[in-house]
Amino acid sequence: MEKIGLVVTKKDNLGRDYLKSEKIGTSDEAHLRQDGLWDVPIELTQDEIVYLALEAHRREMTFNDLIVEILENEIKRIENEAEAKVS
Repeated sequence: MEKIGLVVTKKDNLGRDYLKSEKIGTSDEAHLRQDGLWDVPIELTQDEIVYLALEAHRREMTFNDLIVEILENEIKRIENEAEAKVS
């Protein structure tokens, strides 16, 4: 397994996305940074990384954006399940 973390996508002065230089996978738990963004460590095999990179390419999006989409969808699914249990 290889540990990775989400790297913040920033815009350069021409409006192009670039990855902000940060350490990746430095913690075993998600944590809120001082800039208000979250670092979320994710353990993936090399095969999973390749699959996700190819999926991001197929969908014409960045790897980071695909991971964010997956996490947001999972969070929404969990919230919906929790709401259904309360109702």
